[in-house]
Amino acid sequence: MSVADATESGTSTGTSGSSANGANTAVVGSNGVSVALIGLANAVRQGFVTVIVPTGTATSGNGLVVPLPTEILASAPTARSEVRVTQADGRPLPAWLRYSAEDHSLVLGAVPDGAYPLRLLVTVGNQQTVLQISEAATK
Repeated sequence: MSVADATESGTSTGTSGSSANGANTAVVGSNGVSVALIGLANAVRQGFVTVIVPTGTATSGNGLVVPLPTEILASAPTARSEVRVTQADGRPLPAWLRYSAEDHSLVLGAVPDGAYPLRLLVTVGNQQTVLQISEAATK
């Protein structure tokens, strides 16, 4: 899913502006998940993406699918660069979270209480992007 453009599957309900380097773009999906690309990775710096999930996700037991911004994949040095997703400290993903290589998305199962915020590291080729998943603030 492109953060800058609506998806063909109709999961996008809104977008905001982007800069020349793909930074500061956001999309809110029909499932209430907001994905914002703050900055793209390059040879000298990590990229950063924030994901805001609806309040109550950690207690509802419902799963969510969070697509990775296509800009992260497109910025890789080669088209066939391997995509790896780990916790920010390099540990494997928790059992309730998996990366789907087929559609380049994160699949969250029943999220345990206290799991958010969660920082992940998405590595594409030699470029790294920190992805932070947080729950929406309560009103």
